[in-house]
Amino acid sequence: MAIYWIGFLAFVVLMLMLDLGVFHKKDHVLRSLYFALNGVMRYFYYLKYALAGILTFIGFKMCINELNVEFGYLFKITNWVSLSVIVGMLSISIIFSIIVKIKKRETIKQLIK
Repeated sequence: MAIYWIGFLAFVVLMLMLDLGVFHKKDHVLRSLYFALNGVMRYFYYLKYALAGILTFIGFKMCINELNVEFGYLFKITNWVSLSVIVGMLSISIIFSIIVKIKKRETIKQLIK
């Protein structure tokens, strides 16, 4: 269990170093990825809620699976279920964002007439 925390802390430190520009290059890959995601977030408004739900689900899954290992519970969330939940949440949020955007356009067109 301790090796996971060491790996997690190393990952956090590495991400902080990348964010602070320790490995600064002229065309920073993460910065371009950030601007690309920022553009996507503008079109898919509900994507941030799906990402929050996915992170919550992953935390819940980690707790359930650890309880399964420690106490021998019979309930386990498999990788296929996790993948289905993640893809489902992303799909629903993107589809809902598109539907809401279309409805807003129609409302604006009706108000202009």
